[in-house]
Amino acid sequence: MDTNFRQININGALVALYKTNSLKTISLDVRIKAGSWYEDSEKWGKAHLLEHMMFQGTEMFSDSKAMEIYKEENGIWSNASTSGQRIELIMKMPSESIIAGLRLMEEMLFKTKISEDKLAKEKKVVLQEYEDKWSRSGVRFSKKVDQQYFGKNHLYTRDGLGDKEYLNTVSMADLIEYQKEMFVPANMVIGIAGNIDFESIEKELRKMLILSGNVIEKKFNKVQPQTERLIHYESGMSTVIIDVGWTIGGIAETTFEDRLKMGIAAYILGGSPRSLLHSKVREELALAYSISMVFGYYQVAGWISVKSSVKPENLEEVLKEIDSVIETFVDHPIKADLFNRAKKYLGMSEQMKFESTMNIAGNLCGYLFWEGRVVLPEEYEAILEKITEDQVRMVLKEAIDGKKPLISIMKSE
Repeated sequence: MDTNFRQININGALVALYKTNSLKTISLDVRIKAGSWYEDSEKWGKAHLLEHMMFQGTEMFSDSKAMEIYKEENGIWSNASTSGQRIELIMKMPSESIIAGLRLMEEMLFKTKISEDKLAKEKKVVLQEYEDKWSRSGVRFSKKVDQQYFGKNHLYTRDGLGDKEYLNTVSMADLIEYQKEMFVPANMVIGIAGNIDFESIEKELRKMLILSGNVIEKKFNKVQPQTERLIHYESGMSTVIIDVGWTIGGIAETTFEDRLKMGIAAYILGGSPRSLLHSKVREELALAYSISMVFGYYQVAGWISVKSSVKPENLEEVLKEIDSVIETFVDHPIKADLFNRAKKYLGMSEQMKFESTMNIAGNLCGYLFWEGRVVLPEEYEAILEKITEDQVRMVLKEAIDGKKPLISIMKSE
C-alpha cells in the first residue's frame, strides 16, 4: 500500500490525498456533477453562468477584486471550467497557504453571493465567450462529429457554454437553486496533492463538507449514431479534415481492464510517430502530415476515431488505407516487441502523470469522478502486465466488428 496516498469519504464526497514532500506546492481539483448534461430544460446555461459567478463575490469577498487580492496575498492561482459532465475548480498554492486555499474553495463552492447587477454584467462576458467559441470552424465541425457518434439531439452533444438565447433569461434565483441542489458533498469529488499533512487536511475538509446532499443521477438515452457520411463545408480550406470512427460501449458496460486494452490498441494504431497508421499513411505513402487515433468513454457510450487532414484528391485513398490498417491489426498477431514496448511506454506515461502536484490532483480527481476510486501507477502497470496481445485485438474487434465506420469530413464548398 502506498503510504503517500489516502482515499476517504467525507459526508458523501470522495476525497483523494497524495503526499509529495519533495514539492513545495499544493494543488487541488474539485469536480462537481453539475455540467450542462444535468440541466433538465431543453435550454441550458445555468451551470456555466454559475461557474462564472463563483468568481464574482462570496460572503468573505465582496467582489472579484477582493478575491484576487486575497489570492495574490497567499500566492494562490485558480481557474474553473464547465463541460457537459461537470463544473471543475482547480487551484495551486505554496504549501504554507493550504488553509487559505481551502477557505477560498469553501467560499466559492458554498458561499457564493449573486447579485442582479453582477449577473447582468457576467452574462455579457459569457455571451462574448460563446461568440468566440462558435466563430471557430473546428468547433462547428466538432459539434457535428459528436452528433455522428451519439445522435443529433443526444445530451452528449450538448456543450458546456450554454444556449445563447436561454443565457439571457437565467435569473439570480435560478442560479441559487441550481447551486443549492448540485454543490453538495455527495455530488463532488476532490483531489489534493503536494506537501500536505493528511490529518490536518481531513480535519479542515470535515468542517466544510457538512451537509451530504444527494448524488445527482441522470438517465442518459441510448445513443443513435449517424451512419451517413457527414460533409461539413467551411470557406477557404485547401485541405480536407477527416474523422473516421465508431461508437463503442460506455463505462457502464465495459471494465477498466478492457478500457486499458482499448488504450493499447489506440496507441499502437495511432498514438505515436511509430504507430501503424502514421507509418503507413505518412511515412510510406506521404499522404498526410499527421494522423492519429483517439478514444474516450462516457457513461453509456464511448468512441474511437482516426483524425487527419489530407489533400482533397487523396481523401478516398486515405480512407481506404485507414480501413486496411485497422482490419489487418485486428486479424493478425501484434509483433511481440511492438506490443511489449507499447505497454511499457503506457506504464511509464502513467507514472509521469505524477510529476507535478497539478497533474497528480487532476489524475486523482479524474479517477474518482469516472471510476469511483483511484488507480495508482503501480496497480495500473500490474493490470497492463497481464494483458495479452490477442485480448487487445479482440476488444477492438468486438467493438467495431460489423459496424459501418462513421465518416465526418470538413472541406471547402
